[in-house]
Amino acid sequence: MKSSTDKPTFREFIRQQWKPRQVQPPKVDPDLVQMCHVERSAEVTRYSFLSFEWWLSPNGTLREWLRLHSKLGCLLLIPALLILPLITFVIQQIAGWVTFLGGIAMHLILIPLALLLALVLGLFAFAVIRTITGK
Repeated sequence: MKSSTDKPTFREFIRQQWKPRQVQPPKVDPDLVQMCHVERSAEVTRYSFLSFEWWLSPNGTLREWLRLHSKLGCLLLIPALLILPLITFVIQQIAGWVTFLGGIAMHLILIPLALLLALVLGLFAFAVIRTITGK
């Protein structure tokens, strides 16, 4: 048994929102013959679309399905447009800093190696000069 403090499931939420209304069959405007060509064309196009909608779903389920999915699309699109660019910017900044830190770490490894190589070469040159001069 569910108590009043239980959260409704997604399916229950959709069932609460699902309220299809029956679509009325379209009617042609009685003043169609008195309309100018542009108005008549617009009225015929409107009647054709409404007839097609009524033929597809006279109970209004298609219209309700589109309404619910449009709401869901907006709920997903708005955060995506507002938050994803910010997240992308932060990730790019982090990637840049990681690249810089990698470069610094590489230089921190190369500098002691270069100093060690210079010391070895200096000692080698000192030994060669000492050998040549005989001291």
